[in-house]
Amino acid sequence: MDAVYKNIEAYKHVYTFGPLIHNQAVVQRLMEAGAPYVDSLDEITETENVAVIIRSHGVAPEVLASIKARGFDIIDATCPFVTRIQRKAQDASAADRYVIIVGKADHPEVVGISGWANGQAFVVDSVAGVRELPALKNPLVVAQTTIESTMWEQVTEEIMQHFPDAELFMSICETTCQRQTEAEELAKKADHILVVGGKKSSNTQKLYNICSKYCKSVQLIEDSNELSLEKIKLDDIIGVVAGASTPDWMIMEVKKRMSEVEKTPIAAEEAVAGAEESVVGVEQTDEVSAAEKEVKTSQVETKSAVTDEEDFLAQLNETFKTIRKGQMITGTVVQVTDDDVSLNIAYKSDGLISRSELPIESGQSAKDVYHVGDELEAQVLSMNDGEGRVKLSLKRMQDKVKWQEFLDTHEEDKVYDAKILKAVKGGVIAKVNGYEAFIPVSHLSLKYIEDVKDFVGKDVKVNIIDVNKEKRRLVASLKNLLLKDAKAKKLEMIETFDKGQKIVGKVKKLTDFGAFVDVGGVDGLLHVADISWNKVKHPSDVLEEGQEIEVLVLNTDPKKKRISLGLKQLQSKPWDAAAEKYLVGSTIKGKVVRITDFGAFITLEPGIDGLVHISQVSNRRVERVEEVLKLGQEIEAKVMEVKPTERKISLSIRELMEPEVKEEKPKREKVERVVIPPVQEATVTLADFFPKEDE
Repeated sequence: MDAVYKNIEAYKHVYTFGPLIHNQAVVQRLMEAGAPYVDSLDEITETENVAVIIRSHGVAPEVLASIKARGFDIIDATCPFVTRIQRKAQDASAADRYVIIVGKADHPEVVGISGWANGQAFVVDSVAGVRELPALKNPLVVAQTTIESTMWEQVTEEIMQHFPDAELFMSICETTCQRQTEAEELAKKADHILVVGGKKSSNTQKLYNICSKYCKSVQLIEDSNELSLEKIKLDDIIGVVAGASTPDWMIMEVKKRMSEVEKTPIAAEEAVAGAEESVVGVEQTDEVSAAEKEVKTSQVETKSAVTDEEDFLAQLNETFKTIRKGQMITGTVVQVTDDDVSLNIAYKSDGLISRSELPIESGQSAKDVYHVGDELEAQVLSMNDGEGRVKLSLKRMQDKVKWQEFLDTHEEDKVYDAKILKAVKGGVIAKVNGYEAFIPVSHLSLKYIEDVKDFVGKDVKVNIIDVNKEKRRLVASLKNLLLKDAKAKKLEMIETFDKGQKIVGKVKKLTDFGAFVDVGGVDGLLHVADISWNKVKHPSDVLEEGQEIEVLVLNTDPKKKRISLGLKQLQSKPWDAAAEKYLVGSTIKGKVVRITDFGAFITLEPGIDGLVHISQVSNRRVERVEEVLKLGQEIEAKVMEVKPTERKISLSIRELMEPEVKEEKPKREKVERVVIPPVQEATVTLADFFPKEDE
């Protein structure tokens, strides 16, 4: 924003490439200030003194080159976090590596990153999208800076299953992460959430989605005019969350609007001769008695001046507090009986707390616990208990405070002690911190459970995975802690393995990219490239699930909780003994596996092929190898040359064949000269001298 306003003065024409931020009100202000946006450089008709501002999302290098080619100045306002991702993508592309971008394919930031990856990029936004990716070697995985951290965790977990050699670069903006975390914490405490920001903003939309998970009433508004307060009650907690692209002035407008509404009396009535209770809020829910509404005209002198009446009303309003149903209020004990407590709450009537609303134990009376002069905080239940007194509750207030304290201190990873009380449909009910918690059967154990009743009466450790704030009910899990313990044990086990160690394991699962091998309770990955020295199309061609094999530990990574295993490393390389096995001059048998213009490749054993040159396939001249040999044909050949270091064996079929026998043409018979006497006459033809075939 600052860069735009600064350069409006420095250049005659200033444009932003795309909307600077996803907030229509802000974009409109920029256009009015002289900085419109363009989606294409063709929209810029000016040729001189033009500046193009690159927004925080960044652009592909082709766009920068095109701007320079047109002679425009570039003001690059790309976010440093985005620039860092672009450089990583560029380096990966230069190393002939593919980039996997976790985010939305049509988001401008992702489009730009794809450009820096030189087209060698795939975009995924779900676990299903990962499963559709082709086989990739050592891909770089980056994130759109504004995605939810949960999306990154879920997608990258699936990526590591398919591409164990992938490099993860967690590039979600730190500010975005903090803002999302704070939004989640606020949504758990509030009754209503206002998310202020552009409706096309990815960042703002993520905040809205997060808040919606934990708060039932969430509004997404672009400005204060969209604010809707019809369903908000007087004692509701309202949270305000703003997207990264929301300017301060817009947030302040919303806050100001909220303040104005709070100060406006609703459903209050005034009489010339008196004043009634003034209620602040959005809804009037108090129960006001007819006696309280009645203000006698005798209290004010009818002949008093208007100014005197106004002074009197002002003083009267200052004397009494403004209270409402649901409000927390502090008062001083003025009377105590066995069954109730009266409080002076600085209101026109005292407050009364009945025994049922006092947190006292069985057998105790109110006098045993409370005394005149005590200061208590209670919750307003009703403006009239039937006798003109305000009905209060100490128990509900303390319960609410206790519940709020629980919510404030609650963390997803926090461990609680729980007692399982009974079995219900789909799980069990447990007591956690004084509240009921439902534990689904799927979260009771890592193994299949035949009867959940076996858990009743047990003391267990759980963590809370869901909170119903209105009903004060919890959903808990044993399984999460069991998984955490299992991961910790796995980490300890991984640290016991040494690189180069030989271990026996059992093939647990076969995938397209390799096999998972159980080595003492820990799964190690045997990549398809490390199964055999020969080319393996699929691990199932060599291995079977449940098969026991000896493997070599190639590497351990405790941080990523991975073990890399090798099988071929324990086998001798086929070419190491080729010179001793295939002696020059010996005859071998093999199968034709590939035919080229210059000869045929013959497989002698897995991993070793020999070449029969076209000149050596027959004892006669041939134009094409296919005239003599066919794929899959079994042949015999003579070893002519062996070069193990170059992995070459020269073969000859011709050397094992008899030399070609050429057919000789019959020799002509010699014709003797015939002399005819000069005197004698004779008639002759050429046929009398030459054989017929020589005509």
